[in-house]
Parts: sequence; C-alpha cells; structure tokens
Amino acid sequence: ESLLGDDDIRLGEVLVNRYQHKLEVDDYSGAVDVAKRLVELRHPQGWTFWEQALEKGNLDDELLALLESRAERGGEQGPGLWVRVARIYCGRKQWAAAARALRLVEEDSRDGSWAALAYDIGEQAEDFGLQAAGARVRVKFCQGPEKKAEWLRRWGRILW
Repeated sequence: ESLLGDDDIRLGEVLVNRYQHKLEVDDYSGAVDVAKRLVELRHPQGWTFWEQALEKGNLDDELLALLESRAERGGEQGPGLWVRVARIYCGRKQWAAAARALRLVEEDSRDGSWAALAYDIGEQAEDFGLQAAGARVRVKFCQGPEKKAEWLRRWGRILW
C-alpha cells in the first residue's frame, strides 16, 4: 500500500483486501480506518464498508453519528439513512429521537417502510401526528381494497 500513490488504480483493490482481512481477524477499528481511507479515495464501497465495520464491531454510537451526518447531507440516500437512524433509536427505546429522525424524511420520499416505522414509533411515543402520518402513507402502499380500508380506518381513529 505504501508503494502505491493515491492515483494508482491498484490502491483500491489493495485496501479492499486489507479491509476484508481486518474483518476476518475481528480487528474492527482497523477495518474502520481502512474504510475511511477508501472513502477518502472515493472508492464506491467505502461508505458501505465503513458502516459495515462499525456494525460488526458494535460501535453503535459511531455508526449513529456517521449515519446522521450522511443523512443531513441529503441526496437520494438521505431518506433511507434517516430510517436507519430511527431504527437504531428504536432499538434503544429512544422514541422521541426516532420520531425526530423520521420527521426529517421529506413527504414525497416516504415509503412503506417509513410508514410502518412511523406508525409504530408514533404509537410508542404517543405522538399521534407521526402515527397518523404513518397510517396515511401506509394507505398509499397497501395491496388490495381490504388492507386499504383497514389503514383508512386506523388513520381515521387516530384523527378522531
């Protein structure tokens, strides 16, 4: 690695191999360092490797900080990242933080997974606005008239 310049096409492959070796020997902090280097080099798998190393190493606080900073930048991955952030907060039973993360997803980017999570978190946090939003979005993604009617009733009950 030290013999290759940043512009050498082989450097990415060398670092990927090093990353995989670090994971095999359970050196997660080393894997994180290699993944950060791949991100610096704009390697297409850099961000994925970084998140993966943090997850496998149970470095949840660092993973949460990384996901939040990436989500704040927006872009096409932003909504999915906010949902992942909300799931982590759910695992910690930090309902208010999970609800806050879900609210940062633009309305036109909300999908079925967002809706299910928003409904459940809204119920846990007694946040009826979020729960109603989850039910409303869920209606759009239902298959069949029975399911759609069920979610319309749920939405109506929350609003009532």
